[in-house]
This record gives sequence, C-alpha cells and structure tokens, in this order.
Amino acid sequence: LEHMGGDRKSHLQQIDVKDTGRINIKAVIEKELDIKKGFKPNHTFAHFTTNGIGIFAGSAGNGYTYWAISISDDVDKETGEKGGFLSEMINEWKGKRDDDDDDDINDDRDGSEEIDILYHWKVKDELLSKLKNLDSPEDVQFAIELIEATDAGSIYLTRSQEATKIGPALNSKDKKCVLVGDAAHCMSGSYGQNPVLALEDAAVLATCLRDSKDLPHALEKFNESRVSRCLEIQKRSAERAAKAMKGEKAEDVSKWIFQWKLNQN
Repeated sequence: LEHMGGDRKSHLQQIDVKDTGRINIKAVIEKELDIKKGFKPNHTFAHFTTNGIGIFAGSAGNGYTYWAISISDDVDKETGEKGGFLSEMINEWKGKRDDDDDDDINDDRDGSEEIDILYHWKVKDELLSKLKNLDSPEDVQFAIELIEATDAGSIYLTRSQEATKIGPALNSKDKKCVLVGDAAHCMSGSYGQNPVLALEDAAVLATCLRDSKDLPHALEKFNESRVSRCLEIQKRSAERAAKAMKGEKAEDVSKWIFQWKLNQN
C-alpha cells in the first residue's frame, strides 16, 4: 500500500473483530477415518456435547484426516467472569517465550523451540484429559483416537474471531485495493462456508472487472453483490454456532446458501 501512494492509514479501513468466546484446537494427521464406523468419504463429521464442545473431523486429502475441537469459555456463575480452556497455560507459554527472547542473542540453543515442544505436548494431554472426562466419553472416542495418533508438534491453537461488521465497502478508500475471503468478512465456520465465500468473491470480482467500464465502477458493483450476502451468512453462522454449543438446533439455511449462482450478480 505504501508503494501505491504513501501513508497506509489513509488507505486502510479499520476492520474490528470480536472474540466469540471459544478456543479452537486442530491438526491434520496421516490417517483415514474408518468407513466401517459410519464415516463417509469426503464428508465432515460433527458432534456437539451439552457443555459447549464442538468436535469435527473429515477428509483432508487422500490418506489424511483433519480434526478440530472447539471449546467454549467457562463462565463463573457467581462472578460472571470467563475462563478459557488452556488460558492459564497459554499465558504461561507466552511469558516463557518472552523471557527466552530476552536471553543472550548469541546463545546457539533455540530455547523458544524447546518451549513450544513442551507446551504442545501439554496441550495434547490436557485436551485428551478433557474429552476422556466427559459424561459420555464413548461418544467422542473417535476424536480421542485421532488426537492420540497426532504428533503434538502439529497441533494448532487459535481463538475464534469474527468481524463485528462487514462493509459498507470491501475496498480501500483510494480504490486501489480490495479485500476478499476472511480478510473481508471473517465469520464462524459453522456452515463451513469461509473458503467457499472466498471463491465466490473471486468469481464475482473477476466478472465485475470484465464487465465494467473502469475500476471504480467494478468495485462498486462488487460491493453491491457481496456485502449483503456475506452479512446474512455471517449472521446465520453466528446463530448456528451459538446454538450448537448449547446443544440446540438452529434453522438450517444450507439450501439457500447453495442456491447461489454467479449470474445472479
């Protein structure tokens, strides 16, 4: 952006995100889901517990499987304070990494890497312990087996975040840069539409560029086509995620999502 014309802040529109109160733990392993246990090829399996845990697994390519565990923060009934799963461990982890960064820069030993390995194993152990101590651990045995087969170093942690608002435009103020995908409209993945929306964005943007007289007009058409749809899917995804974590059912709008056609835009 600086090469396009100076100060970054004058071109960027601030996009606020909010923490949705969940931690996501995920990995990909070299193992296929057992079809004999009811898993279907190229399908995603989802299981929700009654205490705010969502468990997902599915194909990640030939011979590989991904698993993801989404855990809601606990809320103290008396104080109302939230406490996230692994939050104390993560803060300790960050503190030790910061301390290591302050050590002698000429020290050849990669202390940060050793710290990461140690805490990845702790994450794996804590996650397995949490699942095994559920009221009905047999319901999530498939996930336990996947996690046990996972190299701790390949486990990825992230907090769930989504944009607090989308639009009114998805381009920079000088109309030299446009956002697509999660950069434009990050949201809950409860409908699994995040990568799909990115592909929709790309297809619509290409069509607008092809059919418009100039770039500003193309971006105007792109905004008109994408903002309203992304807002609706963001809203529906957040509703579904919130209810699923409580063991409740939300209205399924999958049919409406999949009816989208490029020529509608």
